[in-house]
Amino acid sequence: MLKKVDYLPLGSVVIIRGMIKKTMIVARGLAANIDGETKVFDYGGCLYPEGIIGEDILYFNHADIGKLVFEGFSDDDNVLMVENINNWLTSIPYTRGNPLDINRLRYPNAQAGPVDAVAETTPVDTDAEGTPSGAAETVSPTTLIP
Repeated sequence: MLKKVDYLPLGSVVIIRGMIKKTMIVARGLAANIDGETKVFDYGGCLYPEGIIGEDILYFNHADIGKLVFEGFSDDDNVLMVENINNWLTSIPYTRGNPLDINRLRYPNAQAGPVDAVAETTPVDTDAEGTPSGAAETVSPTTLIP
């Protein structure tokens, strides 16, 4: 049985310990299969300001948050949802997952960073004024700075 979590609202922006990029919370109370075993993660997020790129969601837990940059909107519906997620957490037989484990499966050839290897978005080319002349391209996963 897992302990209750004081979940942040959706839309909150955090910095995960060991990362330099901001992450926006887009999901809470996620279950994932890791090597045939179901694990639970407190949050799913995407890079901020890039947003979700493809199908990539960054899995992490409340304890992984190093800094709260912005707290998202919360109302009675959010309070009820957090209560429902916590009721679910305390009733399931699963354990909390380690973000390193799930991300090693997703990026088997990436060098291990402190929390995750993520794709960064960079402009392709720029014109004389420095304006991007093409769409952004996704660069392969990189090691994060500790």
